[in-house]
Amino acid sequence: MENYDDLGSLSNLHEDYSALISSKKLHIKSAYYLSGLDIDAEQLWVLRFYREHGILPTIKQAREIRETCDKKKLTLKAFRAIMEPRLHPRKLVLDYDELAPFFDDGTPPEDIKRDIIKVLTRWKNNLNK
Repeated sequence: MENYDDLGSLSNLHEDYSALISSKKLHIKSAYYLSGLDIDAEQLWVLRFYREHGILPTIKQAREIRETCDKKKLTLKAFRAIMEPRLHPRKLVLDYDELAPFFDDGTPPEDIKRDIIKVLTRWKNNLNK
């Protein structure tokens, strides 16, 4: 059984991951999966990708990277294929009329978007406390 809270299982994790975990940029479950990668090769691919794109693997992607590695099929090309969807964010379109009741008449769409992002950010930060 996987024990994500066991920090001993993270002993094979590159030292640069500590700050990413502490700052909550990298989820502990993702770190758990990445700890099974070669510290001098595959883990560096993840760090390099992060430095180039500002993107770290989701839990699902980290698990997929680890499973591919366990099958001895993880190449740089396979790694990039797993991470590719993070480079092209999906788009969500909300209908103005659906959101209008929550805002003053005539509120510009840019302001609505900004306010929604603010509320969601506060909500997420409260969940992480």
